[in-house]
Amino acid sequence: MTFQVFENENVLRGLTDNFEGPQSGVSNQDTGSSPELNLSFPFTSDPSSTWLFYDCWIECELDAGMALHKPLPQSDFTPDTLATADINQTNFDTLSSGVNTTSNGDFEDIIQRMATSTYIFKLRGTAVRVSYKIPIPGLVSVAGVAATPAERQWARNVLIGNFGGVPMFRAEWDLWYYVSLPPNKEQLPPDNLAAHIGGQGGLPTGTGVRIPNSVPDWNAVSSLPTESDLLGGIPVDAPLGD
Repeated sequence: MTFQVFENENVLRGLTDNFEGPQSGVSNQDTGSSPELNLSFPFTSDPSSTWLFYDCWIECELDAGMALHKPLPQSDFTPDTLATADINQTNFDTLSSGVNTTSNGDFEDIIQRMATSTYIFKLRGTAVRVSYKIPIPGLVSVAGVAATPAERQWARNVLIGNFGGVPMFRAEWDLWYYVSLPPNKEQLPPDNLAAHIGGQGGLPTGTGVRIPNSVPDWNAVSSLPTESDLLGGIPVDAPLGD
């Protein structure tokens, strides 16, 4: 059994079933007008709200200034290796040993200080921003001492697209710095401009973390809760249900 879901509109309009004229009803012919012509996309020019992504960090590379001297070996021992098995042996998948750190030799090298410690701080990051180019950050001081640009300084700003004529930029940077004095304090991570957070804030005080709350209604009146409010809106003298 079949059911006819849609009726012939010409028939419903009183025309014959085999009517060869135009379909009854409103024509869908394109009039040439666009409903989007009078619409616009909301846009803000506040520079602080144009950051879509921001990831900036500081890396530290340290050369402790120590030198390792290698005396001539006194015996010809089997070469050391970090491997523990032959990759082609048939039972390799059943082994459970990790990295081999047991040496076959019997020796003692000499470690000597040859220079002061060398710190290299690396400011690296990437960011995406709409409307405005991305300023490349730099270090003036780091870990409590002055920072001097080293031989590696690399950065770029790239135009990656636009929306309705509004440009979008992506930036990347890799800037190295020397210090001539020993660092003397902890270096906090750079602020996150997109998330509007920084690492200098302390932990919450009190017994817990406050939860987000909404702005009060503009016509709200401060008052103490009534017994009806405490009962979920049920009048105090209302009869209790079964």
